[in-house]
Amino acid sequence: MPECFCPEELGGACYFEPVTAELSDWMPTHEHFPGSKREGGHRDLDNTVLAHRLCNRIDYSIGSGRPYAKDLARVKAARERAIQDNN
Repeated sequence: MPECFCPEELGGACYFEPVTAELSDWMPTHEHFPGSKREGGHRDLDNTVLAHRLCNRIDYSIGSGRPYAKDLARVKAARERAIQDNN
């Protein structure tokens, strides 16, 4: 995944929330990397990284041309909450 959008205030790329039924934005998901699934990448050990659920969604949106402004707003809101919680 070329870019992680998880706010540094939460812990950035190293921060993951537990997997629950609520499907958090920051839970770990499988990412086909460096070869994306839509480009023929397979779910192999050498083509696998952990990615946040929301980062995976944004990455797919960028690659496919799907709008993702609402997803970026979720990142911004998470950053603002983290800053508020740390003060």
